[in-house]
Amino acid sequence: HVACRVVRALARLLTKTDLGGCEFCSTAWFEAVCDKAQEDLAAFAFLTEPELNCQASGAAGVLGVIRDSSLFVANVGDCRALVVNPDGSLGFSSSDHSLRDPVEVQRIEAAGGEVRECHGGSVRVFRKGKTFPGLGMSRSFGDMSVKDCGVTATPTVAGPIELQSGSKLLFASDGVFDVMSNEQTMELLQG
Repeated sequence: HVACRVVRALARLLTKTDLGGCEFCSTAWFEAVCDKAQEDLAAFAFLTEPELNCQASGAAGVLGVIRDSSLFVANVGDCRALVVNPDGSLGFSSSDHSLRDPVEVQRIEAAGGEVRECHGGSVRVFRKGKTFPGLGMSRSFGDMSVKDCGVTATPTVAGPIELQSGSKLLFASDGVFDVMSNEQTMELLQG
């Protein structure tokens, strides 16, 4: 699976505090981590596991680093990070990369991709004038067939986010957030 390979690469890369001369936990450092994970995935699929279809398969991701009492978060795609303060209030929520976000749509269309609404109301990325691939996210690892159409593995980075003693963190995919709101998730965490 693409996600398994990306997780392995990210776990290895997150231990490298000096990537390309970038300051640890800076936006440039997180971008370098995600770029290297994307490169690792492409090389692995091409050289080692040709049956791993990175052309039409991908993964979203959210990663974080706690440094002293501060959290730094980077997300790619429709994964999200939540920080719930000890009093139950929302301390932080990252924003999903959605094809309903005009900024994401503009970026994809400027790169030559096409964003269309499909039957059932879903929104997808296509190669301009084509009926494929129909990717349902604007950013991902893998999905090589639409990298030249604006789909990127470049993360959105947030931080430093000051953590209070007793804060709770949740890093999850759309598998959680498609069925639960931030508020429902916060209630569950406070349980």
